[in-house]
Amino acid sequence: MHDQAIVPQQPHLEIFNSLKEGPREDRQFYLFPLLPTEIRFAIWEYALQHRRIIRINFLILDEAKFNDGPMLRYNESCATALYGSQIFNKLFRINGESRKVAQAFYRVQFPCLFQNVLGDMVPRTCYINPEYDTLQFDVKKPFPWAFIDFLYQLKKDYDPLHIGLLSLALDKPSLLNIQHFTTQEYSKNSSLEAMPAFLETIIQLRELYFVGTQSARQIFNSTVPACDWPHFNRALPIKAATCTFTILPRDPRSIHQDLSNLYLGENPRDMVDAWREILRVMKIWPAKINYQFLLAFQPPSQVQISNREDAAEWLRSEDEEWRGEWRLGSEIRNGNWALRYWEYTDRIDECEIGALHERNHGENLEKAVKPAFGFWLFQLKTICNWPDDPDGESFEWPEVCSLAEEWPALALSSLP
Repeated sequence: MHDQAIVPQQPHLEIFNSLKEGPREDRQFYLFPLLPTEIRFAIWEYALQHRRIIRINFLILDEAKFNDGPMLRYNESCATALYGSQIFNKLFRINGESRKVAQAFYRVQFPCLFQNVLGDMVPRTCYINPEYDTLQFDVKKPFPWAFIDFLYQLKKDYDPLHIGLLSLALDKPSLLNIQHFTTQEYSKNSSLEAMPAFLETIIQLRELYFVGTQSARQIFNSTVPACDWPHFNRALPIKAATCTFTILPRDPRSIHQDLSNLYLGENPRDMVDAWREILRVMKIWPAKINYQFLLAFQPPSQVQISNREDAAEWLRSEDEEWRGEWRLGSEIRNGNWALRYWEYTDRIDECEIGALHERNHGENLEKAVKPAFGFWLFQLKTICNWPDDPDGESFEWPEVCSLAEEWPALALSSLP
């Protein structure tokens, strides 16, 4: 009954993650303590073997509200901060045995700041396993040195095997800031202690995700001129705040139509060009990196989707927006236009109702693509021939394009 209460009854609002995972059940195995120790340890470790993307920012301390404690600092005013949910595994809190297994599995442990439920930045310890965890960095313009120092300290001080990072995710602003830094500063500072570890980390990377996020799944001609009519890309995955995910090698949903009319916004090749320049300046060419393009819709910053209830609430609000539940009165003009009051500007404008456009009248919601929370993964070489053509010219990417021939993998976020 609990699942029925939080999963919307309309077929087009049923959460694909929940359909794949099935209903939540109170599963208990009372004989677990009687199992041999080595079997219990193997089960604990199996429960930890999940992929995660952990978001890391570099924070100006005098701008943050935090309590004193150990943290990973780069100077007197900068520290590492984590964002998201499900970062700290429950096995650390079950019993001494599970905690022992978790500490061994997450061999890399570094101090950081984390925002608690009250909004305070409090010192914590982040536990990661480089074989399973991807770190996504938000490298703002003042902090490329912090990024390089972080990779250095991770490898030298916090990984007992001195391996360091193996999987990295960067968005376009972060790549451009790292590119600017390497172009301006690398040759002048290549002899500094942190630089060899930075170089070694880049060379040993197994995965690099170029992160692309969209600010809307509903596209209108007024904001995207290349879009001829209001389009709701129901297939585009929605980014959740949870960091744990599982990957389906091929998105099993019927997404061909949405892939054929896909709004990217930014040119993925811009990120490739920035990365290529970073490698050129450092005079390296890593041969074993699996390059992937990560694409998802990013909800507004004030929206945190951490569980199924949050996900269902977001889908309801999105559906109401598409159907024009915001309209003032009942008058419809020019087929699908109505008056709307914007509270934050205290003004009334005429806006489109996407669901009422003539091209959308025949949409069969019974057969609509189920919404997924997570992200798409495209092999980068399939959409811009990288790294097979490392010296290829950059090209202009259309705002609305077709990737129907480059069917993506689907990463599904864990939604408790």
